Amino acid sequence: MSFLTPLFWLGLAATAIPIIVHLVRRTRAPRVDFPSLMFVRKIPQQTIRRRRLQNLLLLILRCFALMLLVFAFVRPFIKTGQAGGDAKRGVEVILLDRSLSMRYEGRFERARIRAQRLIDERSTSRLALVLFDEGYEVVVPPTDDRAQLKSRLAEVAPGFGATDLDQALRGVESLLLRLPGDGKTIHLLTDFQATSRKVGEPPYRAAAGIAIVPFNVGRPDGANIATTEVVGTSTIFQPKYSDPLTARVSNFSSVRADARIEFRLNDRPVEKREISIPARESRTVEFSGFNLNEGINRGTIIVAGDDFDADNRSEFLLRRTARSKALVIETATGGGGRGESFYLQSALTAGANNPFELEVRSPGRVGTTELREQRLIILNDVGLNPGLATEVINRVEGGTGLIVALGPHTDSAVFEAGFKAKLGISPGSVVERRGDGLMFGGVSGEHPIFEPFRQAGRLPTARVRAYRQIEPAVGATVLARYDDGAPALIESTLGRGRVLILTTTLDLTWSDLPLTPFYLPLLRQMARHLLGTEPALAATVGESVAIDATPEGELPTIDSPSEKRLPPPVSGSTGAVITVTEPGLYRLRYPDRTSQIAVNIGGRESDLAGLDSGQVMAEMTGQDPVKSAERSSQAAFITESDANEGPNAIEARQRLWFYLLIAALLLFITEGLIARRIRAAKLIN
Repeated sequence: MSFLTPLFWLGLAATAIPIIVHLVRRTRAPRVDFPSLMFVRKIPQQTIRRRRLQNLLLLILRCFALMLLVFAFVRPFIKTGQAGGDAKRGVEVILLDRSLSMRYEGRFERARIRAQRLIDERSTSRLALVLFDEGYEVVVPPTDDRAQLKSRLAEVAPGFGATDLDQALRGVESLLLRLPGDGKTIHLLTDFQATSRKVGEPPYRAAAGIAIVPFNVGRPDGANIATTEVVGTSTIFQPKYSDPLTARVSNFSSVRADARIEFRLNDRPVEKREISIPARESRTVEFSGFNLNEGINRGTIIVAGDDFDADNRSEFLLRRTARSKALVIETATGGGGRGESFYLQSALTAGANNPFELEVRSPGRVGTTELREQRLIILNDVGLNPGLATEVINRVEGGTGLIVALGPHTDSAVFEAGFKAKLGISPGSVVERRGDGLMFGGVSGEHPIFEPFRQAGRLPTARVRAYRQIEPAVGATVLARYDDGAPALIESTLGRGRVLILTTTLDLTWSDLPLTPFYLPLLRQMARHLLGTEPALAATVGESVAIDATPEGELPTIDSPSEKRLPPPVSGSTGAVITVTEPGLYRLRYPDRTSQIAVNIGGRESDLAGLDSGQVMAEMTGQDPVKSAERSSQAAFITESDANEGPNAIEARQRLWFYLLIAALLLFITEGLIARRIRAAKLIN
């Protein structure tokens, strides 16, 4: 218990007044002169004492009433969250939410104020400070050093990550369970954001001996408008961006909202739109037909129409680059008919935004100079002499992608002499299937090549009438098989390059694959995979992003959006991985060039609506949901008052002085009634 005006304790001296009155108040009889005192009866001392004992109750009532008056004037109040068993608690953890939603309406500052008071109040316990968003960080382990706790608490700030409430509680619980002693408490300071609990995951349930004290700084009706997704082609090979660039804008509020959407390119306005979004719904806005500069272009979608600026900008990168040189080597054919690479060439050069500059040549017309310029080589059912095979292998080891399609013109002996030593494989005999042939089955749906076909899971309309048997080498991966279990598509690595081997033809000789709707996307995906993963428009806060190294193995220096130089990442054989923690542009400085990574806030965190904290605590602790809801509602109200007005608000809300005055009044009335009865009894006697 604490007091707003402790100086009124001096009023306790007033309790001496009834005592003094009782001691000095004596009935003084008038002085009468008697000639002799021999006829006056002596009163025993014992009777006088009995008379004084009869008034002791009045003395107690008067003193106690005065004490209650003093208590009322010192204005007492009970500090929130203070439990009578604090002295028995061993370790307590202040679990502070630092996710993006805590930036809204001063939520983090209210939680910080509460944490500061916990540090002051918990004078007999060891305290720890833990921050959490999607993960958790032990900022200060359990300690008695209050100065260290306050210093680190003053330094922390809300971040930009999403929230995983259950994971944070599990992590802190595991920390507490490893410590000896009883009385372990988690003080949960969060806004109970609706998206802080992941759907489909088992909810957290507190272990025996772990107490959770919630402190809700949020509210259930947080409103916000944000761009939750930007979809488009990140790399183009022509001046004009002809594909649609789509921005999804979501209204996270309970009423319809109007928003202004602005698209900027390299800090210059391109187009503005005004849209109206119904409550709790999304709208898409498309932009197209704008020109790009060579190299990296920075795009920005800006949303205006709400009072939460932390997620109103979405950055992304559009790259305009030269087409990649690709070479198809096919068997020389006479006459003017279609070559074996007709369908292949059509698939890789179709469309306006064509990524390939494709050439088709026979082995006799391929020189060393042509091979050095290629980023992709396709051996389309062709036999190579040992010299050319060695040159192709050297290019692949240097990073060039290679697609090998086996067919009737493939010379097994030449292939084995040129490739077996490096790839560890050689084509075997031809297997023919009569009737309808075979279909592709056993597709590796998680592989990037088959991303467009994940829903189908296979290529059902492609029929294969013949294929070459092949035994995958050690370390190779079978990406697809035929219905009979034989390998259809195999991936292997060779130096810095990748190799894809298709055991049937890419024309109509052995299959009808070129006539199916799967042919073009399959060939495009195979080629793009060998050239390297197309960079994403942007990453999301909390993601791990791959950083490429130079051919010499050097990694770039990295500056964050807040212009802080990041520590050198731990490198691997071809690069490194960093975790991005703030939105904006990360700058990568290589010795000969500069690159960038755009990072945005995840759309899930932009939904600021809150959970029923009472229901959440009931699930976590197994308590009665109604009582938990009442306690949580009261805690949320106390949160606002505590953060903004301090002890005055708590005292004004509890109004203990009023009840003390009522009690004092009742005591005075009781004392008066008893005193009256005593006087009446004396008069009768």
